[in-house]
Order: sequence, then C-alpha cells, then structure tokens
Amino acid sequence: AGTSCGGGGDSIGGNGTGGSLGLLMTDAPADGLSVFTLDVVSVQLMRADGTLTTNLLPAPRNYDLLGLAGLRALLGLADPLADTYTGIRVKVDPASVLAYDMTGTAVGVTVTRATDDAGFLVFDATNLVVGSAFQDMLIDIDLEKSLSDDPVNLGALIFELVVNVEHEFEDSGLDEFRGRVVSEDPTAGRFVANLLDDSGTTPFGQVTVTVAAGDDLLGDDEQVFASVA
Repeated sequence: AGTSCGGGGDSIGGNGTGGSLGLLMTDAPADGLSVFTLDVVSVQLMRADGTLTTNLLPAPRNYDLLGLAGLRALLGLADPLADTYTGIRVKVDPASVLAYDMTGTAVGVTVTRATDDAGFLVFDATNLVVGSAFQDMLIDIDLEKSLSDDPVNLGALIFELVVNVEHEFEDSGLDEFRGRVVSEDPTAGRFVANLLDDSGTTPFGQVTVTVAAGDDLLGDDEQVFASVA
C-alpha cells in the first residue's frame, strides 16, 4: 500500500539497509503553470576542495515539481562517506522537462542549464557533517528563479536550473513518500516500509517510520492508514 506520512512529530530513518542521509525534495508554485515535470538524474555532495561524491541516487527520479508545492517528498536515502560537505551538485535530464499551462496545453521549454551547484543555506551550521547520526537534506529546485520567458518564442519558457539546499531547517520532517509496509510494531508506533519509485513497483531503499501519538497516516486513497492489511 502506498503511504503518505504527515510531518508533525513523526520521524523517518534508515534501518540498516537504507542510509545515513535522507534526501528530501520541495518546491513552490509557479504562476501560469499546472504541471512541471522533470527527471532528477544525479545528486552529489561537494567537499570544500571541490571534489564530489558519487551519485547518491540509484536511479533517476521523476517529479511534478508543482505537486511538491509546500511539501517535502522523499527523493532517496543515501549513505555517503563520513566527511564534511559544503554543498551539492544536482543534475536533471533536459529531455525529461515538460510543462503545461492552466488549460492543460503543453508549453515549450528550452533547457539552457541542466546542472547546478549550491552551497548549504546558513542557519546553525554552514557545512553538513556526515557521521553516524541520521540527517535530512532538503533540496529545492527554485522554479521562480529557474524559469524565464523565451525572448524568441512567444509563450515558451527558458529553464536554467537553480537549486537551493539546506540541512538544518525549521519544522524538519517528511510530508510524503511512496512505499509498501513490510512490518509494523503498533505498540511502539513504528513500521518498516520498502520505498517505491513513482511507478509504485521498483523499490529503492527501506525506512523505519515512527509515528507521533495523535498523528494519522494517509494512504493513496486519502483514508487513514492503520495496518499492513
């Protein structure tokens, strides 16, 4: 069953087969568009000397960015080497970018930059220190800054990828993920789920979710999700 996890006081973490870093995605609305989809093909952590980790994503992930407005969705789980990182590099597939206006009509998009580097936004700590504790990293593909009107083709858009990232943020937590519950511990308010891609068929990791007292889980049908059955 697909599950969506409300933010609140809930927590999510790797259970030994996942990782030490949760990659979350978010975005804000874009005027005049109803849909804006793309494939995120790689996310890499960057060190102070400019060197990069390997790709933290096991496979490309497709998202409708406008569907993430105000939400935090799980992009993936990773287990990078313990180190200090100053930022990230994100790459999208230019051929995957699709946009539709409010009437459902396709909007032409020319991709002029598909890769962007971003330093961590400064709150309590500039750098991300990866060690034994599980942490979240929030990635925002900023559509407001990424999109501009095409000066040559009337009604079309230019997409120049602009990414923001932070690892210490207020109201941290996960709003939703797609997965299938494989075990549960009702007494502890905890369950284990296999994470699934957007097709709902291919697993890409496993998480343990602890649900705070009084919070509800909602399934894909938006009904309260109570058990494996």
